[in-house]
Amino acid sequence: MNLPAKRIESGSWSARWGDHVVALQQRPSGWRATVWLWNLENGLAGRVLLDTSDGLPSAKVAAQWACGILAAYGGSVFIDGEHRDIEAYLSFAPAPTLIA
Repeated sequence: MNLPAKRIESGSWSARWGDHVVALQQRPSGWRATVWLWNLENGLAGRVLLDTSDGLPSAKVAAQWACGILAAYGGSVFIDGEHRDIEAYLSFAPAPTLIA
């Protein structure tokens, strides 16, 4: 089940954008958004943290923040010659989490 960020209400989710991964995780203090540069050919060793933000009020806001990071690293969407928001095209899938 893949969802746009605006439909996510709880849990942990991830989306891939080229060689980037956006992770959204609901925490007691709000939402955490994390953006990695991650070439899957290199496994976990290929993952480079670009930025993270905690305490965001919703998954939608967390995705908007993450899309700003993607844009800062050159991510963009052009359809029919028009620039579009990356957020509208990210599709999030449930992500596993560790339970301690």
